[in-house]
Amino acid sequence: MLSIGIAAGLGTACSWGISAVVNAAAATRVGVYAFMMTRLPLAVLILIPPCLMAGQFQPYSLYALFMGIVSGILGLVVCDWCLYTAVSRIGIRAAMVCQSLYACITALLGMVMLSEYIGIQGFLGIAVATLGVCMVIIAERQHAEHALANLSPARRRQGVSLALFSAVMVAFGLIVSKIAIQEGIPPLFLTLLRNTSGAFILLGMGIGLQRIQSSMAAVRTAPGVIRLLLIGCIFGPTGGIWLSLVALEHAPTAVASTLIGMQPVALLLVSGIHERRCPSLGSIIGACTACAGTAILLLR
Repeated sequence: MLSIGIAAGLGTACSWGISAVVNAAAATRVGVYAFMMTRLPLAVLILIPPCLMAGQFQPYSLYALFMGIVSGILGLVVCDWCLYTAVSRIGIRAAMVCQSLYACITALLGMVMLSEYIGIQGFLGIAVATLGVCMVIIAERQHAEHALANLSPARRRQGVSLALFSAVMVAFGLIVSKIAIQEGIPPLFLTLLRNTSGAFILLGMGIGLQRIQSSMAAVRTAPGVIRLLLIGCIFGPTGGIWLSLVALEHAPTAVASTLIGMQPVALLLVSGIHERRCPSLGSIIGACTACAGTAILLLR
């Protein structure tokens, strides 16, 4: 069933590549907290009907449920808050360069926590694929926000630190999600569980900090943000998360995380078609390098 995992991983890359841009735009308009607090409850509402129709509400073990809740908090609260705060500091492309390191971190954690050994060739493939992803992001820097060109050193350090920490949280979230799947929770219900746990944490924070009303006001008054939230929700915490969990179910964690980490390459292709422009030579070389690294990993 490795082919299903490969297809799901590449599908996740496409979904997350699109959602990263859409979500960054929404978070910039209304603020990181208001964006996250609105997005996750919306995802929960979208996911409940398919879970009911698929008969996913079953008695699962407490340990499996706990792992699913932890993965939601790490991946959809801590990670996303760090990532989109970093985006507001250093821009989406610089933040994605830092976060692209999560594939290597996931492989290391998989060896320690899941006893998944991928060998020297596997690590070589992950390193080459990560290098290719970084090349694509850097080559596309001319399309980044010009307002972020002159950053202060302190602001840059803060943004880079947050983006790197988000990479660590992505890796831990994937590992814990893999454990929950191994304990018997199917990907669709785990997607709902992750979003539900994240939504409760954010709502609790909002009540404690008295930010619910101001966040809702920010969403209502921002032009076009509802449409962005819907699109980002479909490609991010609903469809994107579900595909990532399907990839984890059918492929080793290192393989799934590397395929998911191809999102900048997928975004390069999608944006090229949408904007009707040819990618730069550096972007093409980076994309080919990323694909070569993935091939090395899969053919090990």
